[in-house]
Amino acid sequence: MVYSDDELLQLYNDGTDRGFNGVYEKFWLQIYHYVLRLGLTVEDAKDITADTFIKLFKKRKTFDQLQNIYAYLLTTARNGSFDFVSRNIRMGKLIDELEIHEGNQYEEEDPQTTASYNEEVVQETIRAVLEEIEKLPNQCRTIFMLAFLHGKSNPEIAAQLNIQEKTVRNQKHKARQHLRMTIPLRNWLKCWATLVVMA
Repeated sequence: MVYSDDELLQLYNDGTDRGFNGVYEKFWLQIYHYVLRLGLTVEDAKDITADTFIKLFKKRKTFDQLQNIYAYLLTTARNGSFDFVSRNIRMGKLIDELEIHEGNQYEEEDPQTTASYNEEVVQETIRAVLEEIEKLPNQCRTIFMLAFLHGKSNPEIAAQLNIQEKTVRNQKHKARQHLRMTIPLRNWLKCWATLVVMA
């Protein structure tokens, strides 16, 4: 059965299964494609989209408009994607690179203080980088994320997207220049942020 927006909103606010299922059917594909555009794989995008709707279901709050539900889903999906990327980066080589750049400056500081500071800076940096990545053109964003998140080489990216390696290098350079101009970070953070797109 097809419901009007007002009917669907009322069913959802009443806590009915029909209301939640209707919201899921109306917005699932849009949220899924939004997460894909952030550069995640198909499987990861499906997982994050599913988690997003689970959080909506558990929240069980009422909304004034159907678009407010959509806005909540977008924000939740965006934060979930950023958290996913952050976890992957923290577990990967980029943190090692970060520590290499700053390691010598903290030799005499308390290790716990240094670790806490580095974690906070990493979180802020990742979020700033990802927010700017969203603004990149489609191809540029896709290439950057394949290198940044998935660790693919230039030849691998070129083969996957059926483009020339020169195009990959040019788009990575474009992304690097954009980040340098738009993210107000200290020099060593700028260096760290650009490591992920170096050939």
